[in-house]
Amino acid sequence: MNDLNDFKTALNSLWTDVVSTRKTFNDSYLPLSAVDRVEFNGDFRKLAENIEAMILKVEELQKGAK
Repeated sequence: MNDLNDFKTALNSLWTDVVSTRKTFNDSYLPLSAVDRVEFNGDFRKLAENIEAMILKVEELQKGAK
């Protein structure tokens, strides 16, 4: 069970980093075209969604182990 807790903590940290990086990117003035910016944001959104899905799966496993 400790391994799942550690994994969940790592996923939460990673999710926070992804969201923070995306916000920093959006607040920056990088010389990207609008199309590239939309694509980049979409990639970050998908990554955050996948991490969130993994967090939910870990929570399900933790509930099942109790």
